[in-house]
Amino acid sequence: MTTETKINTLLEKVEQDYRRALDVYKEARRFRIKSKEIISQLPDFLTEHRWYSFKEYGDGFYLETYVLDEPEADDIIKKLKLSGIFGLKPTFKTSSGGWYYKGSLMIGEFEVTIMVDGGSSPPNCRIEETKETREVTTYKAICPETGEEL
Repeated sequence: MTTETKINTLLEKVEQDYRRALDVYKEARRFRIKSKEIISQLPDFLTEHRWYSFKEYGDGFYLETYVLDEPEADDIIKKLKLSGIFGLKPTFKTSSGGWYYKGSLMIGEFEVTIMVDGGSSPPNCRIEETKETREVTTYKAICPETGEEL
């Protein structure tokens, strides 16, 4: 006697959801294994900090802080400079009026990009308000059959 399972649309959906969740699990497990290798080689001040984001980014990794107050961000930035970060560059955020600093470290063959959200204004740097006016042209479509404007 053989038992036959009838496949229906709902069962197919459950199976698809299961396979998708299994793929997500496998990817998370792969990332966890790879991350442990990278994290073991990072300086202590980076591994003990609370981060907003840590993810794979291209062929490397990306670390990002929460928005930090200036003294805390400046402390991390100072330690990053001492630890050999390269390309550390400040950028002004017009949305919040603050700064973020971004640079990279090489850990083995992987580049770890670090973004510190906060920090003091760089020396010899000032912010000037600029205003731009642009002419805006809008278009409308008119359909002769219905007389509607779209």
